[in-house]
Amino acid sequence: MANRVVINQAALNTFFRTEPGPTAALRNRAVAVRESVIEAAPKGVSLSWPKKKPGEPWIRRPMRHGRFKESVKLRKFRNFWRVTAHDEFARMIEFGTVNNPAYSPFRRTVRNFGGKLIVRDTDE
Repeated sequence: MANRVVINQAALNTFFRTEPGPTAALRNRAVAVRESVIEAAPKGVSLSWPKKKPGEPWIRRPMRHGRFKESVKLRKFRNFWRVTAHDEFARMIEFGTVNNPAYSPFRRTVRNFGGKLIVRDTDE
């Protein structure tokens, strides 16, 4: 016979609201997840600074790298913490496109930490 555990959500929420220890532990874990996502993000070294032949104008404007890493934020939501990316190209970095590989910084971090990944179009 299998054992079944029933969690009293109201008591658990009260516990997280009133006790500083678990909340601090969750925040520390979320900070570690955020840092791991930033570390797993692609490094910005590509054709962003195109080589210029002497006497010719730049073919295109140089790009600024690091927008995805800057967009990875940590915020408190109810009794837990969320790590989100608000860059407009975050989905392309995570899942790839026809021409670009999937770098998967969030999925790799989730695998490393043994967590659960929830993908949403917007952050509630």
